Amino acid sequence: MPLFDDIGKKIKQTSQEATQKAKNVTTTMKLSSMISDEEKRINNSFSQIGKLYFETYKNNPQQIFAELIAGINDSKAKITSYSEQIKQIKGVARCPKCGNEVTLNASFCCFCGSPMCTSSIDASIENGVLCEKCGVRMTADKLFCTNCGNKMKPT
Repeated sequence: MPLFDDIGKKIKQTSQEATQKAKNVTTTMKLSSMISDEEKRINNSFSQIGKLYFETYKNNPQQIFAELIAGINDSKAKITSYSEQIKQIKGVARCPKCGNEVTLNASFCCFCGSPMCTSSIDASIENGVLCEKCGVRMTADKLFCTNCGNKMKPT
């Protein structure tokens, strides 16, 4: 029965080869994942180095970094501006203590009870008019009070 013995050996050999290939694929995938993790650690370290350099030398960078730092500062200013525009559209401000969003004209935070800082109020509101009904200050161009809905008197 050498024919069956040869077939059995070939089946066993093919099975062992398939098992080895599966192990190789698994090991390769595991090593590739480990490489990816290490590359992420390297990129994270580069990012931390960059942030540290920026924070340390943002006011006095070396010439080769000056343009990049100026770009970062420009982007940060744009982000602040865009965030303020979003808050205006939503009619909210951030509580200086807990950071939650609170309605724009609120005197106190509804989450932590802290008084809302009035130093960030727009100058146009500081010079604005008071609602006769609820006393909230707003810009003079408003037709109705944004707090209580009272019709404002034209100035």
